[in-house]
Parts: sequence; structure tokens; C-alpha cells
Amino acid sequence: MTVPLFPEYHKINGLYKRHREGPDKGRFIIGDFAAPEYEYLFHLDWDWTEKIDGTNCRILVYVNEDGDVSSVVGGRTANAQLHVDLVKVLDEIAERLSEYAHDQWYEEVNAKQEVTTYTIQLFGEGYGAGIQKGGDYRPDKSFILFDVKIGNSWLSYDNMESVGRQLDLPVVPLYRTGSIKEAIDIVQPNSGWGSAVAENPEAFEGLVGVPRVPLFDRRHNRIIVKVKRKDFE
Repeated sequence: MTVPLFPEYHKINGLYKRHREGPDKGRFIIGDFAAPEYEYLFHLDWDWTEKIDGTNCRILVYVNEDGDVSSVVGGRTANAQLHVDLVKVLDEIAERLSEYAHDQWYEEVNAKQEVTTYTIQLFGEGYGAGIQKGGDYRPDKSFILFDVKIGNSWLSYDNMESVGRQLDLPVVPLYRTGSIKEAIDIVQPNSGWGSAVAENPEAFEGLVGVPRVPLFDRRHNRIIVKVKRKDFE
């Protein structure tokens, strides 16, 4: 059975452009937005989830027209190398997701009285001991869910959380709903805010936000942004 192309997770831009040279190379140019949408939506509400310091992972399950199920797991890119213990975790999740996708496929076919394919993609962070700052999060290697795509549709946070519950997966916490300005205030050093996931609150890396109402730019790219504490130190 042929599995469809396994797409990489899209890039998430930082809020501002960065200096390309000089003593401030790599640092933000505060006020020079990386995308015009960020400036336009600056004062509106976004949903902010905690950014986990780990390694990007993806799981895809595909159900064909006959109800046959196949799956594939991997890192952010085709060449990404994952620790064998993390691969075992992803394979176990893929098995649970395969059962879930198969059941959903039959439900959809019966509802519509037509034969169709069904694709679910899980995107998350491999985290835990030995992965980035993983020792601050947990003593073993695991996977935490931060995005779900079914067919061509990205799920809302509530629906993603529902998928997480059905698959018995941890989900990145919805830190708060608020403006980009509020998110910047949260990630400031000494703001008093810390990680809601890690045992060590100081492991807080930052936030990832999507507009309260999902939006896409003129190139059909999803509007999403990250604000990291280290960029404001």
C-alpha cells in the first residue's frame, strides 16, 4: 500500500526580522515585523500555546478507499535522526492512531454513503531526558501533541485536545488567549511566568500563537508566529 507524500511541518516565523550582520547579528529588529499580518493583527486576540524545547516529530496515518491502513513516523524533515527510544514511542502512538483513523473513516463513509480516503497527521515535540532541555521536563523520552491536520484542515485547539484525549496523549497547554503584546510581556525575562509543562518552570522557552479565527495569507500559508524568551533577553 502506498502512503501519500509525508509533508514536513511548516516553518513558524519569529515576530520580527533579524539583524543580518554586525554586533547584533541574529537579534530582533524590534518593530520591523517578519510578516505584515503580524503588525495588522498585533492588537487582536490570538490563542497561545507553550513552545516545548524538544525535537519536532510527525506521525501520518492513511486509510485508502478499501479501508486499509498504513502509517509512517519521522522527524521534521526526511533526514532527521531520532533516538531509538523516541521512535518506539512514535510507533506505539501510530498504532493507536491507525485504529482511531480506521474507525473515523468508516464513520465518514457510512455517513456520506460514499467511498473516500482518510488522512490524519499528528505534529508534536519529542521531549524528555536527552532531548534539548528535556531533563527539565521529564526523566524519559515522550511525545507531546501541538497540532493535528485531518485531510486539508487544521483542527482547532479544542478539537486537537479531543484527539489527544482519545489517543491518551499529552497536549501542549493553551497558555492564554490575548494579543501579541500580551504574549511579549509573558515571555520577558523576570516576568514571573514560567513553563506549565516542565517540572522546572525556568525551562519556559516561549509561546506559539495562531489568530483566534484561523487565517491564511495570500500564498495560502497558515498565519502562525512564535515568541521566544531568549529573543527578548
